[in-house]
Amino acid sequence: MARVSHDMCRLGQLAGIEPGYQDGGGEWHFPSEETYLAILPSLGIPISKPEQAREFRTRMALDRLCQPMPTVQTVWSGQPSKQNCPVIFQVPDKLRGPAVLRLILETGAILEHSFRVEEAAVLDAARVDGNSVLRKVVQIQQVPWGVHQVRGDFAPEFTGWLIVAPRLAYRRELSGRGGKWGIFLPVHAMRSDRNQGCGTFTDLGDLLEWTAAQGGGLVGTLPMLAGLTENPSEPSPYSPCSRLFWNELFLDLEAIPGWPVSSRAREKMGSTQWLEEGRRLRMTPLVEHEKVMRHLRPVLEILADEFPVEGPRARALTAYLERKPRALDYAKFRAKHDLSGQSWHLWEKSSYPEEGSAAIATQERRRLIWQFWAEEQVSALASRAGATGGPGLYLDLPIGVHGDGFDVYRFGNVFAPKMSAGAPPDSFFTRGQDWGFPPPHPWRQREDGYAYLREVLEHHMRLAGLLRIDHVMGLHRLYWVPWGMGAKQGAYIRYPYEELYALYCLLSVRHGCSLAGEDLGTVPPAVRPEMQAHGIHRLFVGQFSFRDGTPAMDQPPKGSIASLNTHDLPTFCGFWLGGDIDDRFDLGLIDPNAAAKERLERQKLRCQVLDWLGLSSGAESRLAAHSNPDIAEMDWTLEVDPFQVLVQLTVFLEQSEAEAVLVNAEDLWKSMDPQNVPGTWKERPNWQRKARFGLADWSRLNEIKTALEALRNEFWGESKPLK
Repeated sequence: MARVSHDMCRLGQLAGIEPGYQDGGGEWHFPSEETYLAILPSLGIPISKPEQAREFRTRMALDRLCQPMPTVQTVWSGQPSKQNCPVIFQVPDKLRGPAVLRLILETGAILEHSFRVEEAAVLDAARVDGNSVLRKVVQIQQVPWGVHQVRGDFAPEFTGWLIVAPRLAYRRELSGRGGKWGIFLPVHAMRSDRNQGCGTFTDLGDLLEWTAAQGGGLVGTLPMLAGLTENPSEPSPYSPCSRLFWNELFLDLEAIPGWPVSSRAREKMGSTQWLEEGRRLRMTPLVEHEKVMRHLRPVLEILADEFPVEGPRARALTAYLERKPRALDYAKFRAKHDLSGQSWHLWEKSSYPEEGSAAIATQERRRLIWQFWAEEQVSALASRAGATGGPGLYLDLPIGVHGDGFDVYRFGNVFAPKMSAGAPPDSFFTRGQDWGFPPPHPWRQREDGYAYLREVLEHHMRLAGLLRIDHVMGLHRLYWVPWGMGAKQGAYIRYPYEELYALYCLLSVRHGCSLAGEDLGTVPPAVRPEMQAHGIHRLFVGQFSFRDGTPAMDQPPKGSIASLNTHDLPTFCGFWLGGDIDDRFDLGLIDPNAAAKERLERQKLRCQVLDWLGLSSGAESRLAAHSNPDIAEMDWTLEVDPFQVLVQLTVFLEQSEAEAVLVNAEDLWKSMDPQNVPGTWKERPNWQRKARFGLADWSRLNEIKTALEALRNEFWGESKPLK
């Protein structure tokens, strides 16, 4: 790789590009010149050749020195009001006389601070074009928590932002009546007689109440945000159409208020063709997202077209729009997308009905009403979760959105163009990862006080008892992959993490929502101390935590949310039996020698775990004593029922100082297939697998009875019957 100039490296550092990163093996990697030239324009620096680096570096440094105040300032406050806040600004040292700083609060109220410029305290000084510039500070009194605009009459065209926030996120009890265990299952995977081949918000509510009735607490699932089901179809919940709206695919038709009185809808749902298609969709082992939406759409259209234009329901829709006016923009976007059949990137070249036409108006109203119903059903879901007495609704916030979706269309300036978020190469993904969605722009989102991010957080926290922050490392840095260059040619970009933590803590406390950060994989040293400092729960995954010795698994950190696996990992049975190794071999990610080595390592791990749990002697002695020498030499660790191991390891997590323990429902019936195989696309049916059993069947499954009795025994010290 050609040597990168000092000026290019310094320009990159000023722009937020990290000069290099250290991989898991301790080796350092550095961005190439081509990487710098690709990423810098996406950050707003229009460099096209290396020789321009010094010029842009100088210009960028001068621009920052001449800026009248920081774009965003953060103040940590222990009190929701009456906080004295320092506000920093920059002026030429020759400036004298009276000045006024104004804070425009979130409420619209204005706080003014009058002072003489020469009397303000000086923090430091710099020289710009031979002139001295002073960085000064004044104190503004009685500033409440919030995100406030800052303006000074010495720079009337500039607006800065002041975030005043509590240092600690809200903390709530995560346990249930019978222990700190809970259940994880994606909504799409839920089976029931009333859904149409894909789980619904009602199905999730039923699982919440069932879990609470068994004494459990949390119910974890995947993001429930609006997805793209057609043109293109994207089943991944981590690449939604929008982080501001709910997934209409999860609507329960029979829970829509107009359904009982709609003869047309009931006639459609009673037709032989509709019933047969619903039965077929329910029987498939995989969710067929496009076909499910195509099946639901005629009924949704009928019910939306019959939605009253006056009366209580019409007033409820109007009230929803007043609370969330963005819903109208979203409905217009989805209507155009529906009728054009193409990504918004191609709209200028495609033909579809003009705005204001009857077709557009009808589809806009339908889309608005569908989202209104989704809001109602998720709100009802949150109420059901709260009524159980448990920790409430546990929502998952993805770090990104689909590039063809509403958020990038509507808020394009806060996303980096021609970039994908991803991860650098490691021992598991030797070519690195390109996640396919545009990363948030670290600086442009600051210019309006993080308006988009605040709207996203409000959308989730107003209903959630606990919010999982996907890839919490993204608050500190994110790996960018330039389009067309491959994941090996990316670089890490720094983010203003203090400002981001302040926003999360502010809205967490405001809405009474606890926070958990997904801190798995390559975690920079600064991340976990910051999480602890702000009261954000860590995650602990047993599959990453096996070790030599006794116990054969690390203890979960105090206050963490523990589990044996995640949606991105093999199920417990798949991992225990080495199914993931076979899968990686089938995908061509490892060769026969590497696969054989991994199988031996997995066998060694099984031996250690079984010895620790006291499960080794029976199977080992039976095989060793067998008269057939071939059987006597078999791998005795495969003779032990993986379910026994699962139960004991889960009890180990329950006994730890973890705040909560999530059990993957699919582990309870020894499923071998994961929900997602990272690094694959069409090679594996990611985000489509259904649970083997519906909730109505759970109470008759011996495995579930055994697991729950073990968890309740640990909590109560006695056996409790399964309800």
